Amino acid sequence: MRNFLGIVFIVLSSTVSLAQTQLEYKLEKNAIFTVKQNAEQTITQELDGASHILTNKINGILEFKVLEVRDTTYKIALEFKES
Repeated sequence: MRNFLGIVFIVLSSTVSLAQTQLEYKLEKNAIFTVKQNAEQTITQELDGASHILTNKINGILEFKVLEVRDTTYKIALEFKES
């Protein structure tokens, strides 16, 4: 009985793991996606006992346009709209 339960557990867990192996999104030609990114970079530097802190704030808007749909790949154009 223990062997049977062990085999059932292995079979069920293997089917669940197989279902989680692929994540995809089907893009269509001429589809446009806009991504806005905000980032902050903090750099701390210590020289001769003095601490210097630099903070960079970076933001931008990127636009992706699907130019061509192929069998397994896509041709995509990238444009920086704002920086």
